[in-house]
Amino acid sequence: MIQIGVTGGIGSGKTTVCQLLALRGVPVYFADLKAKQLMETSKKLREAIIDCFGVGSYKGKKPDRVYLSEKVFSDSNALKKLNKLVHPAVAEDYQKWLSEQTSELCVYEAAIIFEHQRQHDFDAVILVVAPKEDRIRRIQQREGWSRAKILSRMSNQWPEEKTLPLADYVIKNVSVEDTRDQVSSVCLSIKSRFDLL
Repeated sequence: MIQIGVTGGIGSGKTTVCQLLALRGVPVYFADLKAKQLMETSKKLREAIIDCFGVGSYKGKKPDRVYLSEKVFSDSNALKKLNKLVHPAVAEDYQKWLSEQTSELCVYEAAIIFEHQRQHDFDAVILVVAPKEDRIRRIQQREGWSRAKILSRMSNQWPEEKTLPLADYVIKNVSVEDTRDQVSSVCLSIKSRFDLL
């Protein structure tokens, strides 16, 4: 089974690219979404987060995302601690999901593949990029965040000039029509490269 990573900065359009891949019959594992789900459903993970960040981390069985965001996005060490708790749970869940797939090609979507040197876990990595102002506008429309909050989140991710040389494929997500064409082209290239045609 060929495993493809899809990554990119916040607001770049990873989800759009993955939805287009899914329409082509490629199973997609949304790691960032699954991380949020596991923070709610895994008792072991919940207890570890409370031990690390205090009882304010949760309201009942649901994580207090405002509390946790304030803790980790202003403190890189705290963010690393949270990632060290969440990522093993996601990795275990991904392997279980992978074992259930029958497709020759599967996709793993996550924002920080390169930051954690995870690119070597995949047969190839697609990097999704978009102009900074487009990304900011998308996040504002989706989340309602202030520009300052968005810029703060962006600062916790690597800039494009650092990630571009690490990617096997790059998709520039500006218009849906153009992105769809690029996804088709990349999909064809991957299938050809790994003899899946």
